[in-house]
Amino acid sequence: MNCGYVQNGTEDYSKRCERQLDNKTKTFIKSSSSEEGTILQEGDVSRSELGITSKRACDEWLKNAKASDQTEKNIIEALSETTRIAIELSLPKTVLKKASSLWKTILEKRVSRGRSISAFSAAVVYVASRQCGIGITLDEVAEVSKNDTKLVGHHCSILERQLNQVIPLPRMQEYAPRILSKLHAHERLAQTVKKILGVAEELGLASGKDPRGVVSAAIYLASKSLGQKTTQRALCAVTDVTDMTIRKNCRLLEKRVAIIGTS
Repeated sequence: MNCGYVQNGTEDYSKRCERQLDNKTKTFIKSSSSEEGTILQEGDVSRSELGITSKRACDEWLKNAKASDQTEKNIIEALSETTRIAIELSLPKTVLKKASSLWKTILEKRVSRGRSISAFSAAVVYVASRQCGIGITLDEVAEVSKNDTKLVGHHCSILERQLNQVIPLPRMQEYAPRILSKLHAHERLAQTVKKILGVAEELGLASGKDPRGVVSAAIYLASKSLGQKTTQRALCAVTDVTDMTIRKNCRLLEKRVAIIGTS
């Protein structure tokens, strides 16, 4: 998607944005499950469940929107790009609701004027995910949005400063569900991983470390203790961390976390 820039409207900007974004958000959140334009539905937003690619989602937005001026085009592009990123990252519907609310505030306050819609969309998805307790990294969002990580981080800082948005610090246990979901792990493994990470957080073992590496190690050791076969290669594929990082964190957890080895 081309990177657009927000321009001034000719009438009362705040009222106009509020009216238009409210209308767009209704479709954004409540799309039906028909074949003609499904973008969202209950549960996680994933292409396998929706039977729709992120490109098709954006194309449907742009085709059906019938944008008449620059302001509306920017709203459409902002929501469609936000939707695309969320679909690529398989984020839940709660994140999209939060993201649409953030976009409404951004446009009402004219914070995005003269700035990249693509980078702002990435920042909105990251902030919304963190506020919803979803474990996700700036690198992941930046890669999917095709923006530099520093640029996305800069736009997150803008949201913090100008809109007083609070970005909670990430916790390791917030990263586990998405990784376990990708591995199709069962509940017993998930509970064991949760216990390991709980102890690791209490001991401060994640301080200064990539949470994905610690979570991957916890999953590997939990799987091993339960007699399952979750390989380091499989974990590397879904978390984008190296096998060396996983092994290093495994050694750390084995030394400090006594719960490993129990079922």
